[in-house]
Amino acid sequence: MPSPLLHLALRALLVLAVFGCSSRLPPAPAAPRVGQTAPDFALADQRGQPVTLQALRGAPVVLVFYRGFW
Repeated sequence: MPSPLLHLALRALLVLAVFGCSSRLPPAPAAPRVGQTAPDFALADQRGQPVTLQALRGAPVVLVFYRGFW
């Protein structure tokens, strides 16, 4: 059974790796900032029908932006 110290060391290494890799991502000057109004866009819902962000105005909406770099 691995020791708790080994678990802690592996977690610390993972955190360092994540922050180290994220610092090498290119800048994204056009990306929305926290608190900024999101631009309107349209995506398909689970039935394939288009839904716009504007149509959801007034309802609680959670937007999750993933900044990928492939």
